[in-house]
Amino acid sequence: MAAVVWVSRPVSVLPRLSSACSPAVLAAGPVAIQQRQIHHALIPKGKGGRSSFSGVAATVFGATGFLGRYVVNRLGRIGSQIVIPHRCDQYDLMYLRPMGDLGQIIFMEWDVKDKESIKRAIAHSNVVINLVGREWETSNYKYEDVFLTIPQQIAKASREAGVSKFIHVSHLNADIRSPSKYLRNKAVGETAVRDEFPDAIIMKPSEFFGREDRFFNHFANMRWFGKAIPLIAMGKKTVKQPCHVVDVAKAIVNAIKDPDANGKTYALVGPNRYLLHDLVEYVYAVAHRPFVAYPMPRPLYHLVARFFEMNPFEPWTTRDKVDRFHLTDMQYPDLPGFEDLGITPSSVEQKAIEVLRRHRRFRFLEAELSETKPAKTITSEQLALLLRLYHPSDKQSNQSLDLLPRLERTAEHTILDKLDGLERQINQIAKSLQLSMQKVSQSVEDQPAVEKKKPLVNKLFPNSELFKKWGDELSKEEQKDAERLFQLYGYNVFLSDRIPLNRTLLDTRDFRCATKVYPEKLPSLSVVLIYLNEALSILKRAIHSIIDRTPAHLLKEIILVDDHSTNDDLKEKLGEFIDQVHQKRPGLLKKVSHRKKLGLTQARISGWKAAVGDVVAILDAHIEVHKQWAEPLLARIKADRTVVLSPVFDRVEFDTLKVNPYFANAHAFDWQLWCMYESFRPDWYQLEDPSKPGKSPSVMGILVADRKFLGEIGGLDKGMEIYGGENVELGIRVWLCGGSIEIIPCSKIAHIERAHKPYAPDLAEPMRRNALRVAEIWMDEYKKNVYVSWNLPLKDHGIDIGNVTERKKLRKQLKCKPFSWYLKNVYPELDTWDDLLGYGTIQSGLLENHCIDQGPVPGSVPVLYQCHFLSPQHCYYKSNGELYIGGIKSHTYNNNRCLVDPGEGNTPTLHDCKIAKEKGFHMHWDFKQGHTIKNKDTRKCLEIAQGEDSFYQLVLQACSGQKWRIQHVIQDF
Repeated sequence: MAAVVWVSRPVSVLPRLSSACSPAVLAAGPVAIQQRQIHHALIPKGKGGRSSFSGVAATVFGATGFLGRYVVNRLGRIGSQIVIPHRCDQYDLMYLRPMGDLGQIIFMEWDVKDKESIKRAIAHSNVVINLVGREWETSNYKYEDVFLTIPQQIAKASREAGVSKFIHVSHLNADIRSPSKYLRNKAVGETAVRDEFPDAIIMKPSEFFGREDRFFNHFANMRWFGKAIPLIAMGKKTVKQPCHVVDVAKAIVNAIKDPDANGKTYALVGPNRYLLHDLVEYVYAVAHRPFVAYPMPRPLYHLVARFFEMNPFEPWTTRDKVDRFHLTDMQYPDLPGFEDLGITPSSVEQKAIEVLRRHRRFRFLEAELSETKPAKTITSEQLALLLRLYHPSDKQSNQSLDLLPRLERTAEHTILDKLDGLERQINQIAKSLQLSMQKVSQSVEDQPAVEKKKPLVNKLFPNSELFKKWGDELSKEEQKDAERLFQLYGYNVFLSDRIPLNRTLLDTRDFRCATKVYPEKLPSLSVVLIYLNEALSILKRAIHSIIDRTPAHLLKEIILVDDHSTNDDLKEKLGEFIDQVHQKRPGLLKKVSHRKKLGLTQARISGWKAAVGDVVAILDAHIEVHKQWAEPLLARIKADRTVVLSPVFDRVEFDTLKVNPYFANAHAFDWQLWCMYESFRPDWYQLEDPSKPGKSPSVMGILVADRKFLGEIGGLDKGMEIYGGENVELGIRVWLCGGSIEIIPCSKIAHIERAHKPYAPDLAEPMRRNALRVAEIWMDEYKKNVYVSWNLPLKDHGIDIGNVTERKKLRKQLKCKPFSWYLKNVYPELDTWDDLLGYGTIQSGLLENHCIDQGPVPGSVPVLYQCHFLSPQHCYYKSNGELYIGGIKSHTYNNNRCLVDPGEGNTPTLHDCKIAKEKGFHMHWDFKQGHTIKNKDTRKCLEIAQGEDSFYQLVLQACSGQKWRIQHVIQDF
């Protein structure tokens, strides 16, 4: 698969307000509160909306969580500047990027154990929101860390930084006496936050529900574990008052606007109260699923939950979660709520369908909600009675005793008494089971031969990427073996050899995908797996997943293309495995072996030529396909044979082999032709259905196409060498010559991202050569942009790109469109660089072998440095007088850095060009090849002078005639 470079949409971190606001100064004083200056971004302006400025600069900790995405969206809608500290992968942030206008949302890496990183995150914010949470404990983060230590540190840093509003989200049932450790720590966290930041605004929501919740979805998913739903006391002793996640997000934003909110605690609950039994019954009624509940005693429920806690990833439930969900929501009549913030809370009946539609069977998918009876609610009197009967020690119930008349026992109470008796009997059984297990455990411990847990061993390779998150319990010999294999393959073969070949993958598709129905008759499929010295267990797992998750009547063959591997286990052992497969599926596997290493493109061509199926899927060998991966691809090609497709790739971590789900994005490239993810066109997002196919400018290494159509448009370019650019070439050719490219979100493949590529440590050389070949054949007058991006001369670059005569002839035969059509209609985000006059390094005639350099980053002062001709020294001069230093961006939505005369002093600076233009900085220069570089406004020249330290530096001064030359000239100037 082609190398992927993540290119972010433009963000502009707020410049420092003054030295008093820097993290260094924050750390210097013990507890001094900052007196902040007003930054321009904090001055409200505009008519409102995402493109305006609300005056709010908010740092949102925990923004990548369930509640966080709604809060960020609400802040973005009113035009706030948002800083999002994160610890996750860049791909996990993509759904947050469109929530604000360009430059409004700023992402920065954050280490929760590094106090300085917290201070940096809030350095320029007037609002800080803490949403950090965790459903379960891990070895690295206990509840005390998540709900006490981290909020306390954030609150303290916010107070010291002079933040005007600090909002902390707790829980309605946070109580130091709670049986739930989660809620006990929430309660302690509230106190700690209030101590550190007395004016903090504390939100205490009940369990809230929404599309991605772990409340309604939790109970709805219980159907996978049996046809009946276990509830403690049948859910008849628990009263819940859930609220909608959007209402909670609105409350947080409204609290920011409310000047009287500081120091208050808000109890946020929904408008209705429900018995847990009735609430879960309503969940299944909306989902059109049968509902059968049965009582499960708490000890037995805990016993079941303990098994789920053994899951090394996310446990489906825990003992703490069982306790938390079966607690009656507390009442705080004296605390303000939604209404005090101007919000009318939504009821469960209004919003539950948004969560539960995905759990419906297909035939009920569009069923009207009116067909479902509303959930039964309970009155205040009924609640008080329940509290009196089942929570007599509860403080809130004691307050209600004098208000209640004596009530007769109803038939329902009699039933509950019988259930209590049944629960006591099952409790006794559960205790007996636990005692039996303890006896068995004790007898096992008494046995002489016991395999004890391995003691922790010092890591032999502390700097290895492999052992940063994995391998704590390996012995020294195992560490050596694992590291050796890691260096050979670039991923964790030691672990791969020890996990099942047919492991189960979590279904990461959008819920709509599971409801889609595909035609019974679909084209046959040939799957091509390309490999070079792949680990045998990885290759076997790929084959297993394809066989197990592709309908047999559709899977024509699996073709293994070996690009001259030298590993012994890919010979005899692989042959034995193929024979085993053929015992069940004769002739399914075919092997094509190269006599010498020909490279990725040639291997794909070999696989395509050997295929006989109607459709060919060319995949990497280090993948696993998800369920129902093939059907959406085949159905789309059946509808249009001229479309070339790509599934969505989930990322398999190279060290833990954990699968991280990714959202669908378009595949694109920069002018060097490196792959990157790109947003779909706006019309795709307007569909509001992420299961729909999306148009894409290009395709990455994994592709699926009609086998004959691929041949009709020229197959793959056999003139491409080794690696890189071949996918972009195919994407451009498909679009220009009558086809199109789409990404299919309902088809997902888990792909291992190697830590390094052992077969090609340096990909730049073949990539550059292939990029020049693509430019020469397909890009017409825009091929100069590829030369510019690689900093090569427009003529006589000296790189052999092979014979292009046949490919140009093919283009003419197919009557392909010009590349200008592609830029206008398919990928208008590419900047055409029409106004460039010169590019490359800029050297002075005064001092040989010294070039203008962008200087240290972060930083904004260019320097004079010995010429090394790498990107920090690449400069670009435009016809409007702008001079970029330190590289040029390929896309119109990204910003370059312009040379600026600040007007004061003699030190030149670099600034974001768009901001410099908005603020009227002196950013335009008169420059002719071999002459001075003079600012058009200040008339000062960029020159070299010797500083007090005797080193030469760049200065702005009265012109003395110093001359400069730029490395490459596009047109004379």
